[in-house]
Amino acid sequence: MLTLYDYLPSQNAWKVRVLLGLLGIAYETRIVSIFEGESRTEAFLKLNPAGAVPVLAVENGAAIAESNAILACVAEGTPYLPADRLARAKAMQWLFFEQYYVEPVIGSLRFWSLTGRLDRNQPMVAGKREAGARALGALERGLQDTP
Repeated sequence: MLTLYDYLPSQNAWKVRVLLGLLGIAYETRIVSIFEGESRTEAFLKLNPAGAVPVLAVENGAAIAESNAILACVAEGTPYLPADRLARAKAMQWLFFEQYYVEPVIGSLRFWSLTGRLDRNQPMVAGKREAGARALGALERGLQDTP
């Protein structure tokens, strides 16, 4: 049985939950209390040396960290990760794009909003919103004709 080490507000963990659900893959959830330091324990750092969720523990005891690496592993052999080399590279392109252009800006704004830190980070908000709008525009242009 797969075990997903999760923090429910995490959008990176949410992506993994969505794909597991779309594929009908059974898994157990292990909630990680990140603000209480659970992701910094010795046991968790053995799963992910970076101390972040999500982490997927697989059947053989191995663990995979980083949401997009988990997505690629779970999607292997399904239509969500095409076998065709170019189509597969395009799927990976958008996964990399999301982690570089979307998560650091839109993800930061969301996290700050959810944790009451938006005012504290106000000097960066306008720039992140502009970068987020550019990222969403690129997604719209790049994916508008893609099923």
